[in-house]
This record gives sequence, C-alpha cells and structure tokens, in this order.
Amino acid sequence: MALAGGGFTLAAIVYIFHLEKYRPILRRAILMALLGYGSFIVSLIFDLGLPWHIYMPIINWQYHSVMFEIAWCVMLYFSVLTLEFSPAILEHPWFQHPVFQKILHWLHRLTLPLVIAGIVLSTLHQSSLGSLFLMMPHRVDPLWYSPWLPYLFFTSAISAGMMALALEGFIMERWFKRGMHFELLSQLGKWVTLPLALYLILRISDLFLRGILPGALDGSWQSILFLAEVIVGGVLPLILLAIRKMRESREGLLSSAVLIIAGIISQRMSLSMFTMHQTTGMSYFPSLSEIAIALAIPAAAILIYLFFAENLAILDKEFPTLSRNVATITDPLAFANQDNPGRASFARRSHARWASASATRTRPGAWAFFSRTSRVWTAVSWPGRRMVCTRGTAIRFMMKATPTSVETIAAAQPISEIHAARRPLAS
Repeated sequence: MALAGGGFTLAAIVYIFHLEKYRPILRRAILMALLGYGSFIVSLIFDLGLPWHIYMPIINWQYHSVMFEIAWCVMLYFSVLTLEFSPAILEHPWFQHPVFQKILHWLHRLTLPLVIAGIVLSTLHQSSLGSLFLMMPHRVDPLWYSPWLPYLFFTSAISAGMMALALEGFIMERWFKRGMHFELLSQLGKWVTLPLALYLILRISDLFLRGILPGALDGSWQSILFLAEVIVGGVLPLILLAIRKMRESREGLLSSAVLIIAGIISQRMSLSMFTMHQTTGMSYFPSLSEIAIALAIPAAAILIYLFFAENLAILDKEFPTLSRNVATITDPLAFANQDNPGRASFARRSHARWASASATRTRPGAWAFFSRTSRVWTAVSWPGRRMVCTRGTAIRFMMKATPTSVETIAAAQPISEIHAARRPLAS
C-alpha cells in the first residue's frame, strides 16, 4: 500500500499546489495507485476466506473498528482513482461516441473535487493502517511499535510512493524506450527528502523519548534489522538525494529509489510479520498456494500496467503508435527501427490497409517478415519460425531491422517469394 502513495501525492502537487510541470507523470502515478489498491482489494478477498462477505462493511457498520474505517476509505478511494483514470481510457479513439465524450467532459469538470476527496481518503486510511498495530503493543517488537505509527505510515507512504514512481520510470524506459521524464523525477527526488527526513526524525525521536533507543545497539538480530532499515534504507538515500550531483545522475536516483522502497517495505514487513511475537507453541509458514497467490497478484497488476501503457496515452501525450508518415511509406506494411534494443510491438488496424510496427535489432542476420492475405497476418522469421495473427487482433514480439532503414514487403507475394526492399528511414 505504501508504494501506491504516489497517486495522491502527485495529484496534490499538480492540482492543489499547481506545479504543472509534473503533469506528464501524473497519469502514471494514478495508474500505479489504482493497481496498487486493486491488488490490495484482491488480496483481501483471498485473505478473508469468505470472499462473498467482502460487501459486509457496506451494510454492517462497526463504528469503533479501525478495519471498518480502512475498508470504507479503500473502497471509496479505489472508486475515486477509477474515475480519475477514466479520462485516459475515454480519450482513446475507440471512445469517440458523443455519449463517451459527454462523460469525459464531466469527468474533467469533476477532477478537482475528485482529487481533494482522494487526498483526504488516502490520508485517512494510510494513517489508519498504522493504527491497527496500536491495539497490540504486547505483540509488536518495541523497536517497531510506536504510538506515532499513524504518522510514520503516512510520511513513509509519501516517500515510498514518489520513489516507486522514479523506479517505474527506469523500468518503463528500459521496456518502452520512452516516458522516462528523468528531469522531473530528479526534481521529485529533491522533494522526497522532506517526508523522508520527517519519517526518520519521528521514528528516532519516539524511541529516544520512550527510552528504547539503546535496544537498537544490543547486537540482537532485531537490532541489526532495525539499523539496516534506518541507515541503509533511510539515512543513506536521504544523503544521496540531498546531494544535487547524485540525484541528477541516473545511478544516484535509481539507487536512492531502490533503497527507500526496500527500507519502507522492510519496516512494514518487520512490523507485521518478522518481529511480531508468536503465541507460545504456535508456528506458521505460508503454504505453496498462498505463496503462489501472493506472487500472482502483483504479476497480474504488472501485466495490466503494460497493457495500459501500450494502448493508452500513459507514458506520453500521444497514443503509442508510429506516426502515419512512417506507417504509410508503403502499403500495407512498414518496419521502423528504434535507436536502442527494447520492447517492440506490432499492431494492425482493421479499418485501414496499413499496419505500423516498431522494430529492434538483436543480432545481425536475423529478420522477421510479414505477409498479408485476405484474413490472416503471418509473421515469418528465418529459419522457419512462424506466428499467425487472425484479423482484428494484435501480436507482439521482437523484430530485427537495420538501424537506418525501413524494410517493406509486397503483400501480394507468397511467403516463399517475399523480397525486402530497403528504403531510407523517414522522420
């Protein structure tokens, strides 16, 4: 949940503080928050054991329960995130009907109220997650227990959420070769020092005031884990981000993001699992099915993110297709290269007689060609590998092309007689 904190943080930066320069990365933050909260809801459905009771907080109100407040905040904030992200879907060319455009118009008008509601709801439940552990001081290790847990959870969610956005930027650049916005992420790293420093000050001050800080130096494995969280996952990235030269370098920003995320995750996991005192005579280890579910949920979220990133205007202002100038160099196929190896996609439009593709070169001499019949697109890559895509669908794979040319293929020729005609690459 902490990694989803970038959604309400970036929304507040853009819409409340009017820092419009961060708008290019806002949709990515909202999508990450949406998938993060969606993953949390799905995991709760499995965790309940009775998933058909997921609706009970709606009709059975427990005013004195922290979980009741968290359930309502999560449900409402997930609904708000869905509405905030809906314009990215409705802007797609498939939704040009006047009804969808009317909905899009009203969603744009309701953006500010939705953002304010999202900030309030996310603030409430992020802090309430820490309140859950206030009820069990006898079960939580003293180095992690604190009456200030709600404040620690809130400040750590801001830090981890923004650094998760920076890490996501590096991954998306690796896969899609675009959408990084390194300058914005570097400036964002400068502001992360504020909530991160506040989080560290609150955590250390609380232990000092309660007289527990000497326990961090007693040499136990709990003290070693605590020092690693605070120093490696807190103080070290704080110093890196405070140095301009480090945060403006790719290595420095990436290292800081990884360390902060690891430190916050360790704090949450240590509080809820690693250092929690077990009841005498009882032990627990997750079953194979539980481990599989725990890994499958984030894997599904990543796949959904990739789908949206490939088909919607998430990483850039434009939809992720080649310009028509490149795509119409030849009819019906065009191969366009990228400067560096990376993720490639092949997409076709059923209403047009042309298809666009982004190609990468992985090794010399390896090529992929396409042949179009009346109802089937066939991809052939020598020696003898073939992929078939029926009409109205899309296939994605790695293609090979020269760095400075567009390869075109005559569609009327049989596969065995395909010839590649090399032309200079257009803009």
